[in-house]
Amino acid sequence: VSIFGCCTIRSSKSAGIRSGAEAKKVRKSSTMGSQYSQGVRHPCLAPFSIGAGDLSIVLRGRAVASLTGDRILVYIVRDSSRCLKGGKAVRKQLLCILAFVLLACSDNGSPPGTLPPTNDTTARPSAGCGNTMEPGVHVFTLDHGGMERSYDLMIPSDYVSTEPMPLLLNLHPLTLGGPGLHAFWAWVSNLNAKGDREGFFVAQPDGTGAPVSWNGGEDCCSPPGTDVDDVDFIAAVIDAVQDQICVDERRVVAAGMSNGAYLAYRIACEAPDMLAAIAPVVGSLSAELDCLDGRAIPVFQLSGSEDSLDRREQSVTRFLEINGCNDTTESTYRKGDVTCTTHTVCEEDVEVTHCIVDGGGHCFFGDSDSLLSLIGCEVRDDIVSQDLIWEFLSRWRLP
Repeated sequence: VSIFGCCTIRSSKSAGIRSGAEAKKVRKSSTMGSQYSQGVRHPCLAPFSIGAGDLSIVLRGRAVASLTGDRILVYIVRDSSRCLKGGKAVRKQLLCILAFVLLACSDNGSPPGTLPPTNDTTARPSAGCGNTMEPGVHVFTLDHGGMERSYDLMIPSDYVSTEPMPLLLNLHPLTLGGPGLHAFWAWVSNLNAKGDREGFFVAQPDGTGAPVSWNGGEDCCSPPGTDVDDVDFIAAVIDAVQDQICVDERRVVAAGMSNGAYLAYRIACEAPDMLAAIAPVVGSLSAELDCLDGRAIPVFQLSGSEDSLDRREQSVTRFLEINGCNDTTESTYRKGDVTCTTHTVCEEDVEVTHCIVDGGGHCFFGDSDSLLSLIGCEVRDDIVSQDLIWEFLSRWRLP
C-alpha cells in the first residue's frame, strides 16, 4: 500500500524484519535487479514499541516499522539537530509512520500485504503451467552475457502440466560440464533418477571456460580476472525453465559439488531471494564475498573430514550468523562414519545442517548406482548424498 508517495506498507516477511530487530537498509543487487535487506541502523531513527498486528513499513527504501504478533516496532527521528534539516522530507516520513500506525491498529480485518504463515504449503504456479513436455532429459540453450550457454532439463515421468513441481539446480564440479563430461556428472550425482522417483525437475546447467568452471568467487575455481556472472546466469535458467514447464516458484533449490557448491553458496550470499534452500557438497563460501543480509536461507553442508574441513566449518559458521541461529543443535543423522548436526533455532524458522563423513575426502558420497569409483571415491553404505540432500531441500519454500 503506497502512502503519500514516500513509503510502502508490506508484510514483515517480505521486508525481512523480525520484531525487535534493527532497522533494515535496503540496497539493490546488481545480479537480480531486485532489493534485499541489509541490517544497518538508520542514523536518524530510534525504535519504540506499540500496538499489535503483522506488517511493516518501508520508508524511502528503508524498513522503519514492523508489526509481529502483539508488537509494533516503530522508528522515529532521534536527533532533531541533525536529522530535521530535511524539513519537509522528514515531516513527510513522520506522516508515513502515523499512517502506518493508524492502519495497523484498525479493526478492518487482516492488514493489506499480510503473507501466509511460514508453514503455508500453497504452490505458486509458474508461467509455464499448462505446457506439456515429454518425460526424460531435454537440452536447451540460451544467450547470456554475449555467450551461448546450455542446460539440461529432466522431466519426471509423472509430470502433469497443470500441477506445479519443485525445481532443483544441479551445479557440477570443476571440469564435469560441457560436452561429454556433462552427462558423466548427471550419472555420478544421480539426481536425475532421484527427481524422477520423487517428482521434481532437475536443471543441470554448464559453466564456461576450459576446464569448465563456475565463477563461485576467488577461492574456487574460475580463471583469474573472470567477469562471467554465473549468479545471473542461474537466474536466467530459472526464468527460462519456469516459462517452459509448470514449476512451483516457491520450491526452487540448488545442490552443487566442489566448484558447484561454491556457486550455490554465492547465490545464497548475493541473491538470497532466488532459492528456497541450498545443499553444498565439499565446497565453501568464497571468503571475499560480501553477503546481503536479506531473508534467512536454509543450508545443508556435506563435508569429508579429510577435505579442507576448516574451510567448510567457516562457511557454516558464516551462515549461522547470517541466519541468526543460536547454539541449539540436534543430531539429525548418525550412521556409520556419518554424523549430521542441525542448528534448529534460527531466524524465520530456517535450519543449518552440517553433515561430516569421518575419513571422507573430496567426494559426492553415494551408493553403487552413482559410479563413484570412476572419480576415485569409494561406494558407501552409510550415506547416499542425493537422498539426504533431497530430504533436506524438499522441506523448504520461498515466502
